[in-house]
Amino acid sequence: MRPGEISTVRLTFPCIIALLCMATLALGQEAKETMLKPGDVPAAVIQAVTKQYPNAKVSSWSKELEDGKTTYEASVSDGSSKRDVVFAEDGSLLAVEEAIQVSDLPAAVKSAIRSKYPGASLRKAEKILHGEQVQYEVALAKAPKKEVLVTPAGKILKEE
Repeated sequence: MRPGEISTVRLTFPCIIALLCMATLALGQEAKETMLKPGDVPAAVIQAVTKQYPNAKVSSWSKELEDGKTTYEASVSDGSSKRDVVFAEDGSLLAVEEAIQVSDLPAAVKSAIRSKYPGASLRKAEKILHGEQVQYEVALAKAPKKEVLVTPAGKILKEE
């Protein structure tokens, strides 16, 4: 190396480190779900599940941190009905997720997905209720995205 020249290695190494740091930070922003034991769930959340679904059995609990907010999800079943119920830390109900048959998706939902992902297979579907608001989460195969969130009118809200 001649005097005054900067080694390519000396420039490349810090760039690689910076890229790795940015990638690590980006991954840290994704939702992180942790399985819980009932004793690790806030009392307000357990009381809310018991009040909302008095005859249901909770098969599992999980905690998710997304966008700085912590939520708790209970997988509940009563009779033949199974659903995942999402609560805030204070016990307020945020969402109810119920598995449905792909054939039960509204035509506008299927049409929007097929239009955006023509070769995709629709594998699984969930109907999600946020109060009175309804959305559909659909798992895809043979598509660049694995999952889409769609309104009943067919507007794609989120793609993962």
